[in-house]
Amino acid sequence: MTVKVLPVEAVKEVGEYLEAKQRMDDLREKYHEAVRELTMAAEEHNAALTAADKAVRALGVSCGPFVLMSVSESYDAQFLYDCLGEKEFFAFGGTSKTVVELGVDKNKVKAAIANGLIPDEVVNRARKLTNRYKRIEQVVL
Repeated sequence: MTVKVLPVEAVKEVGEYLEAKQRMDDLREKYHEAVRELTMAAEEHNAALTAADKAVRALGVSCGPFVLMSVSESYDAQFLYDCLGEKEFFAFGGTSKTVVELGVDKNKVKAAIANGLIPDEVVNRARKLTNRYKRIEQVVL
């Protein structure tokens, strides 16, 4: 596979990103100590947030800014089926469904395409190309 590589100037948004990144890097260097303190405070905040959220969820309560909005109810269908048996399960509102999940053997499909066995118009609509990029992390303070 050949990937076309463009210069930074060819994609305006990439140039703008690099300028913003340079500004962040410059500010980090200029205000190194403040950025370090903010980063530590953000980490403490996020750890405390996670712990508090976990605690109120475990208790099922509202507390301070953690507001329980609603409670939903569900039932374990497999457990009910196992305990009640098929007849009572369906009599008491149990349901079942069959799900068909189609898949393809990519190598066989590629071979069929290469041999002209699948029309081009079908291939063009059925084939999906997914681009995967190197992840660039967002700035989090």
